[in-house]
Amino acid sequence: MLPGLECKVPIFSVALTALDAVAREGSIQRGAARLRLAPSALLRQLRRLEDEIGAPLLTRARTGSRLTPAGEAMLAELRQWQGGLRRLRGTVLALKGVQQGELRLGAMDGLVNGVLRDAVLDFHRAHPRLHLSIAVSGTEAGLRALLAGELDALLAFNLPRRRELRLLGSWTLDFGCVVARGHPLAGRKSVRFNDCLAHRIVLQDGSIAVRGMLETRFAHLFELAQPPVATNSIQLIKAVVAAGDALAFLTRADAAPELAAGTLVFLPVSDAGLGPETLALAEDARRAPAPTMGALSAAVQAALGGLASGSSSRGGRT
Repeated sequence: MLPGLECKVPIFSVALTALDAVAREGSIQRGAARLRLAPSALLRQLRRLEDEIGAPLLTRARTGSRLTPAGEAMLAELRQWQGGLRRLRGTVLALKGVQQGELRLGAMDGLVNGVLRDAVLDFHRAHPRLHLSIAVSGTEAGLRALLAGELDALLAFNLPRRRELRLLGSWTLDFGCVVARGHPLAGRKSVRFNDCLAHRIVLQDGSIAVRGMLETRFAHLFELAQPPVATNSIQLIKAVVAAGDALAFLTRADAAPELAAGTLVFLPVSDAGLGPETLALAEDARRAPAPTMGALSAAVQAALGGLASGSSSRGGRT
């Protein structure tokens, strides 16, 4: 702690809020508008903070304002502190028998109209006074947000093994080929990967982990295929597949609502080495466990129903 900093917490806190606003908005003017302050007042707060730290926190250009390395470090600490304070409030309320506060969850796009929807509804019924804030992204972006203190939990596929992660639950899900009911492959019991190459393929883009797995294991086959459509939206992938003769590679959980409705058909892929995907719910192991995480894991388990071929729930690290 810097000398004298313990005596200046109110001023320090206000200045950090100003820094956060500028980082989110990308400029002094928009940051000031976000806080309903005059730009000159916001600048004074930032200059006092820079004097306290002894380093510049922002660089200004015609296109806006960017954080310096010192500013990035300061902002990361701020968001960790904000997340810790939210969890502390929730823990204190839980000790009093009141389930209230905020839980920030990151999740993948493919789950939003099925598993995630059902889990959220179940969780909200059990905890009606708890505000659930959900951000949709890919695994890598969600993991960065979790470890930066911007999320309390992350529901994602194929999380890496890291000491910073505490695994709350994991579920094994079949991975295969998804086609429309009228597709030429729809009547088969299973397919091989090279059977799919004669058809249009709609693929996840590089921001989704499964794309890298497919390219690593089947690079030679990708070279033979027609250039596929690629997107980071699983919802768009399913819509394109359902509307025509294209196919996609997804888990049963990704396509659960469409499989139940009969608009899509799931075909196991029999190629060796193309195993199931692992869906996991994790939190930052460096922080105290949130009291409602067990209930959230149970809600995900219930929403998955019979989709998962295996599951586990524990409080260890991944």
